[in-house]
Amino acid sequence: YIEFGFAEGRAVDFDALRYIASHGDLIPVLSADAVAGAQHFIEFGFGEGRGLTFDAATYVASHADLISIFGSNLDAATQHYIEFGFGEGRAVNFSGDDYLASNVDLIAFFGADTEAAILHYIEFGAAEGRSVMFDGFRYLASHADLRALFGTVTAAASQHFVDFGVGEGRVLTFCGLTCGVLACGRIV
Repeated sequence: YIEFGFAEGRAVDFDALRYIASHGDLIPVLSADAVAGAQHFIEFGFGEGRGLTFDAATYVASHADLISIFGSNLDAATQHYIEFGFGEGRAVNFSGDDYLASNVDLIAFFGADTEAAILHYIEFGAAEGRSVMFDGFRYLASHADLRALFGTVTAAASQHFVDFGVGEGRVLTFCGLTCGVLACGRIV
């Protein structure tokens, strides 16, 4: 970059903290040292095929206390994960597809853009009392053709519902043990 990249107008947009947060083995060694993270990627990570998999928005959306602390300040959230969240065993498990599937009015606005949906949850949805209630197993149990395609992979079911199911008018008709808790035949 120094010899050629800068003169060629190339941008440097590597997020070294996100790189560190993506790899649990690097967190105790590098902590939140972005320079060391970039150096590790250049010397070892690229050759090892390491990528950037940590999603700070998903991390924040997974924890109500982080929503109130960081909001959409994802850089600070990434640093928090490295310094505290990883050691605390905090999960990164919020699903943008499940959020959209649970709030069908948002599908009309965001389509299948789960990144925008996750930010919506952080900035507005949590405060509005929106939740994630979509039951991928019920959706699969309600539609034999989808069970044949997806088996029991609920993430694929949620994505299908967002991408196609709402437009096709598919509903959750299988009640199983949830009858009496959720009304059958209605989109949840």
